[in-house]
Amino acid sequence: MIQIKFSKILQHLILLLIVAGLFSCSKNEESVKSIMNRVVTNLYQSKSELELEKLDYNQVMSLLSEDDINVLATKHWMFDVNVPVVVSIFRSVKQETIPFWLENNGFSKTGLTLKNEMTEFEIWQKSFPTGRVGLGINGFENFSLHYFVSVKPQNEKDELVLSNFSPKTSLWVFCKMALLLTMTGTNWF
Repeated sequence: MIQIKFSKILQHLILLLIVAGLFSCSKNEESVKSIMNRVVTNLYQSKSELELEKLDYNQVMSLLSEDDINVLATKHWMFDVNVPVVVSIFRSVKQETIPFWLENNGFSKTGLTLKNEMTEFEIWQKSFPTGRVGLGINGFENFSLHYFVSVKPQNEKDELVLSNFSPKTSLWVFCKMALLLTMTGTNWF
């Protein structure tokens, strides 16, 4: 029996490719799926088994163009908001590498945390105007502890409506849950 070992980074790239394939963007524009498909295919064609085992975060980032990085930073989860909002990202502190897009896209670490029986989450926030909100991939490692999101209107008197979810299935569930948390008066901040 042949056994092939893959680095954690490559395992997560492959898993991200599978997930992205389930929830891809329009065929006319670059998507997380198309980028991950190209990167993983190129890795299999150009790297030995040993090189694949040793693949690390910086090596993966060096394989991506600026346009690729922009797509991975903004098109993993997308939705529209009808009023200006504050988007909060709850990221597990167990994740070794902070997703590359958080700071680059203007999110600020708040110093606030949320704990459950599995982990502690640090909270990152960013204000968005009315329109499209795009969030990035969880990263290239520790995929099992994906971040989660809360959305609230900047003006408490505004009625928040989230629409045009992409990917349709997973983000729709996520947004409905975040909206319910916000509407129930749960004060995370």
